[in-house]
Amino acid sequence: MLFFYLENQMFLLISVIFSAYFIINALVVKFQPLKTRAFGLNFVIPLFFNIAAFLAAPYDKSHALNLLFLGHILLTVFCTSTLLFKEGEGLKIYYMFPFLVTGVAYFNANLLEYSSKLVLFIIVITAVLLTNAFMIFYCFYNKKKYYCIAYFGLFMISAALGVWLLTDTITAETVFLTGAGFLLCSVFVYQNSLGQLFREYSKNVDDLRRMNFSIQSEVIKRVNEIERSNRRLLEKSKKDSLTDLYSNSAITGSLEAILKRTPHYMLSVIMMDIDDFKNINDTMGHRAGDRCIKMVANLAKSSFRQDDVIGRYGGDEFLVILPSTPPARAFTIAEQFRRLVQTNTSPKLTVSVGISSYPDDGKTASELIEAADRALYKSKEKGKNTITLYSEIKSQP
Repeated sequence: MLFFYLENQMFLLISVIFSAYFIINALVVKFQPLKTRAFGLNFVIPLFFNIAAFLAAPYDKSHALNLLFLGHILLTVFCTSTLLFKEGEGLKIYYMFPFLVTGVAYFNANLLEYSSKLVLFIIVITAVLLTNAFMIFYCFYNKKKYYCIAYFGLFMISAALGVWLLTDTITAETVFLTGAGFLLCSVFVYQNSLGQLFREYSKNVDDLRRMNFSIQSEVIKRVNEIERSNRRLLEKSKKDSLTDLYSNSAITGSLEAILKRTPHYMLSVIMMDIDDFKNINDTMGHRAGDRCIKMVANLAKSSFRQDDVIGRYGGDEFLVILPSTPPARAFTIAEQFRRLVQTNTSPKLTVSVGISSYPDDGKTASELIEAADRALYKSKEKGKNTITLYSEIKSQP
């Protein structure tokens, strides 16, 4: 029996599986080029002849082999012509050709015995081989890699048929060449149907991702701009309009926040005011007084440390928060600033300073401010232009 031989079984199995795949792909995948669909429908021919050969094998081995051969040589001819046909609506006429040719060829199979028409089939196979070989180089030169794969697949199937003619049987070489040819043709069909859909889907996903990223980036940019604007407005609302230092409420709030955030760290608070400021206002006018306040504020902004927080507590009074600073260090910093004011102001100004420290002089913001204020008052009593630590006077009534 014909299909008792392994090579014949493998040839039939490979041909049936791949032909079924091509036909299903042509019928099911909606979005694919007309040429790819027509190419796939051509595999109706070998599928039909494979089935016919399988059914005929128990009764006539020679006829079954002829049906197999005829189905595959017709496949190479029609697939090659389909690829050569220009893409367009005219390709739809190819959809019916495989069905018509299959019927006509089947009923005339006895007239097309490959053993008796050897010369004819050699000419046909040679023509198909040369055509596909030329198109392989043409597509390779023009960088049409998928068509190059299809032509190479048809070339290998044609070569397998040539081996069949020479040996008058299905050999392992015939099976290998046919399988490789079908595989290459399947790559061509996949890349131009499902592969194309997947590529377009992937491209659309990438485009959508980029679009979403762009939108998200723009939204984040706008939100950041709004947040920056809000922060500027918030900072502006916290600042004193004359000095651009923190206002009374802002500096008090900052002190409360620092105490809450770092309750285990020492800090010091400086309270200071301009000596004889009322006299300056009375003799030189309020504008001169404002200039003096701004002068002291500018010196404070340029001389205190980056982490120190400076605010205008009210009138000519200033409050400075010195994080992680013990009383002795706070005294040194205050003394440097006192000397700076004394030597770098015109009209000549001096400041009196009071210092309190956390946690020794107070546990809350209000207690620390009150302690620094009492120390400032003591500096006034001492004759002004001096510094007093609250720790020096807290035992006094």
